[in-house]
Amino acid sequence: MSNSLKALDKRFAKRRQVYKPILESPFTNELNSWPHLKDQKFVVQLLKNTILNKCKHLNESSVPISQWPWDILINYNEIVSYLSKTEPSCNVILFVCNKDQDIPSILLQQIPILSYISKTKVTLVQLPKGSLDLLRDAIRDKDIDNGLLLIQCNDKLDSTFLTQIESQMDTNEQASKFPWLDNLQYKPTNIKLLKSTIPLQSKIPKKSQTPHQK
Repeated sequence: MSNSLKALDKRFAKRRQVYKPILESPFTNELNSWPHLKDQKFVVQLLKNTILNKCKHLNESSVPISQWPWDILINYNEIVSYLSKTEPSCNVILFVCNKDQDIPSILLQQIPILSYISKTKVTLVQLPKGSLDLLRDAIRDKDIDNGLLLIQCNDKLDSTFLTQIESQMDTNEQASKFPWLDNLQYKPTNIKLLKSTIPLQSKIPKKSQTPHQK
């Protein structure tokens, strides 16, 4: 027993105590990142009747997305690229299934901030849990698994649809300015220290260089 204790003491003697900083991001506060809707059920039904039902019919008719009657994006990288343009583009509505567990939260964490800093006006709409299945049923494309549906607000989109969506945004939050993120921008970064140990590094003696013989 004494030998094993000595071996254990010797093992820990070769390590030294350190404190590692842990940085907590102030931009991943889920409670304050997404705008709220007055009536989510109404918005889902409106989206289904105006867009998704037609999408399903077009899919069943094998019509490619590029020929659909609206300009939409469902690919994650394409949506990020659109919102990251240095010049303003056509205003958009961005529907996000951030409540569904099938989608990794880390994938969607940057969407509110990206929408906030975008040069393009973005109406960000979070859909209730279970909405991803509705999108999958209507848009049978693997890209929709990311839970994002971006629709450009050009003359192809019924203006009444946009008006009804915007009317459902919380009156205390303006979708064009994203004021619910203002406090997050200036929130002090929370840094904590984690007590840990690391092995001691013994100095390796330098090898003496011998002159090359000619």
